[in-house]
Amino acid sequence: MPRVKQAFIGNLVHEHSFQNIRSLDDVLANDNLDALKKKFEKGLLFDFKTISWSLNLAGPLSRDTYRVNYVGRVRLLRFPEGTIAWQSVCETDGKIESSAPTLLEVVANSGEFLKSQLNNAVDVCLAQFERQFKNE
Repeated sequence: MPRVKQAFIGNLVHEHSFQNIRSLDDVLANDNLDALKKKFEKGLLFDFKTISWSLNLAGPLSRDTYRVNYVGRVRLLRFPEGTIAWQSVCETDGKIESSAPTLLEVVANSGEFLKSQLNNAVDVCLAQFERQFKNE
């Protein structure tokens, strides 16, 4: 979810003139609140996570066509309390492509179609996260 993180934070800086934002490049092994409270003593933290992505059959009657599903989460955590100030989850559920390709089409050209669909899913989630954050 690095692309979502970079774009989301970049838009916050641009639109709201936030100055004191830094990005952590570390991938944390544990993202539960108790573990994060030990690592972060004070302040606010945006936590981005890809929960899952998968390639599934396009429907119950489909045997050879597929859709890409993607689930991501972003939350704003407050420390030292270790509370969730805001959270959003996005699930594309295969709604991002106009046609369901065969498995051979999905992986052709080094997975070009799969990569493009995952990128589209990220764009859909980014737009949803930004819309929900602005409405809070």
